[in-house]
Amino acid sequence: MLPVFLINLDRSPDRLRRMEAEFQRSGLVFRRFPAVDGTKLPERVKRYFCDAADNIISALYPDRIGQIGCYASHMCVWQWLAAGELGPSILICEDDLALPCDLSALIDEVASSTSQGWDIIRLSSPTKRKTARLAQLRGGRFLVHCERVPPGTGAYLISRTGAAKLLKPRICHRAVDEDLARPWLFDLKQYAVVPPPVVQNIGQSLIEATDGAYATLFKRGRTMSFRLQRVYERFRRHGFNLRRLGLHRWLRMMLSRNGPQQKAP
Repeated sequence: MLPVFLINLDRSPDRLRRMEAEFQRSGLVFRRFPAVDGTKLPERVKRYFCDAADNIISALYPDRIGQIGCYASHMCVWQWLAAGELGPSILICEDDLALPCDLSALIDEVASSTSQGWDIIRLSSPTKRKTARLAQLRGGRFLVHCERVPPGTGAYLISRTGAAKLLKPRICHRAVDEDLARPWLFDLKQYAVVPPPVVQNIGQSLIEATDGAYATLFKRGRTMSFRLQRVYERFRRHGFNLRRLGLHRWLRMMLSRNGPQQKAP
């Protein structure tokens, strides 16, 4: 049976109780992972955020310390998967979700819908951009390649190879969903289910509640260097998509009229 992990803060027992009911209704059994406090990083993930003296040097600190805790939480589970302790793939969920009753059957269908293998399959991230359809699924849904990966890490399938790619040595300077939205950085085979079967943001997220104002981020957004970086990333995104899909399918995606898909018919 597919291992399922729920990331949940110790100070959020109410969220845990609500998610217990959601998982029971969906027919899945989960294992709780105590979410990491961004100010108390486990030794095994410090190298991704700290210098040799254990001082946090990630650009997320100090304005977005909650994002460090969120990233570290996902990373700890990735490490177990990459080490071969959990099988070929797992489902990772955050604790602000509404789950469909047929999630277990949908996961079985999704995981076998691509013959080319996969690293990540997103289940909770609606996209407002163009997509290339790979397979039709139950309930009027599709497995797709996204022109631009949507934000959010509410619920996603991840393979052992995907976890290994995401654990390459580096200092994490972006939030976890911002890094996953740049699959070219890790050569990820990343897909999504649209419309997404899982609904996220049922209430305010607490794992990131220690974050302060995003003034630094907004100031950076007004600089010329940041704007040039966005242009550079746009070229990298198009190049990555072209390589993944091939010229014909990439052109079909870019010329298609498909857009936001929020709910299944």
